[in-house]
Parts: sequence; structure tokens; C-alpha cells
Amino acid sequence: MAAKTIISALLVLPALTAALNPSCNPGGNFDLRPWSLQLPTGEDGDPDTVSSARLQNCDGYHDKNFYTDPSNGQIVMLAPGLPEKTHCATTSGSDHCRTEFREVDPNTGKNIDWDPSGTNTLTVGMTVIKADDGTHGTAIGQVFASGPKKPLAEMYYSQEGKIVVGIKKSDKGNQIPTTVGQVPLGTPFTYELSYSQGQLSVTINGNKTPLSTYDWGYSPRCYFKAGNYNQATSDVGSEVHIDSIQVVHN
Repeated sequence: MAAKTIISALLVLPALTAALNPSCNPGGNFDLRPWSLQLPTGEDGDPDTVSSARLQNCDGYHDKNFYTDPSNGQIVMLAPGLPEKTHCATTSGSDHCRTEFREVDPNTGKNIDWDPSGTNTLTVGMTVIKADDGTHGTAIGQVFASGPKKPLAEMYYSQEGKIVVGIKKSDKGNQIPTTVGQVPLGTPFTYELSYSQGQLSVTINGNKTPLSTYDWGYSPRCYFKAGNYNQATSDVGSEVHIDSIQVVHN
């Protein structure tokens, strides 16, 4: 990987014209080259995935679960509730549905992963409009271990506005939850998810919480995921709006 790679999903706009364009699809306001999009539609076990190339530009991909907020130009990501009740499509390794970005190489669009001994951060500005009724709520960000094909850490946002990070004790263990913040539903906030120099941490609105990776001592290669990964125990859907997203690898 280059000495320093900064991938910003908010386009660099001229001074005094920072407003997003509500008339464009998400790829017209955000540089989505570092992402593919996983959807809650398609065949169960093989849901639809939208490539990085298809997401690009003002006329890029959009659908009923992924579109531009006509009032402010933010990305709207909707995810249905429990598949048994909503008939949404899940991945082969999950019991829940999602509208979620998966990190890819911005130059080739192919899936990538990275070494946590470097600097690896994901920074997202978002507003959770509606959270699901799962134990900790909607998953809004992940550090995913590519070898074991399991999330090393998942960040959740509950209906009460509590933000929790669940970290597996090992690649075969259960998640251990840690509360990292509290933001009222419908309130904009920024999170940074970092796995850098072997240290996992989460920062919510500037407040940093270092986190243990427990028995993941071998530091597996990972990638980021971000968006709306519904964890409902009913048909309750979830809604997440994104106003900025940036990945940094060094």
C-alpha cells in the first residue's frame, strides 16, 4: 500500500459551496470509489451487491433502500427487519439484512483487506433516524476479519441512542459489549473507528475509547464496513443518513 492513502467520500467542493446536491444520486455527492454496496434484495444467501463503478457519479446507482435525501443531499440507507417477517435477503453468514458499504480498492473495485499494524481509520458523519429493536440496535460500522470471515468489532446504535461496540473475545468467541457513547436518536454525530498499530479504538464526537482485542493476538487482516446492518428481532426496519465518510490507510 502507498506510504499514505487518504480516501475521502465527500467531494472537495469550491469554497462557500459545500452543500450537497439533492438532485444527484449518492455517487454525485460522495466519492464512493472505496466501496461496494451490499443490499437486502436478491436471493437469500446471495443478496445483491453493487460494484464501486456502478455507484459513481450523479446518475449512479440508487434504489428504494439507497438514495439521496431530497432535502439535504445526504445518503439514505434503509434496512428491513427480521428476514422471516420481511423476506429480505441475507448473506450466507448472517441472519440479518443490510444496506451496507464494504471496503474495496478504489482503483480496481476489488475487495481488499489491510494489516492492522499500519494506520487504518474510518470516519463517518451520520444521523440514525430509526434504530431497530435488536439487543444493541443497528450495526453502523464494522472492523471485519477477512481470514476467519467474522467481524472482529461491530458498532451498534440502539433505540435509546446508546452506542456500543461488540468485540469477539476470539474468532470463535461471543461478543463482549462496551458502551462508547450516547447520542439522541435523530441527532448528527461523527464516529472514528480505528485499528492502527495493533490498537483498536472508537472515537465518538471527539471522545476516544481504547478497546481490547482480547485473544485476537495474531492481528488478522481486516476491512471496514459502514452503513445500516439491521439486527431486529421483529419486522422493525432501520434508517441511517450519512453526510460524510472517509477512510485513511498509512
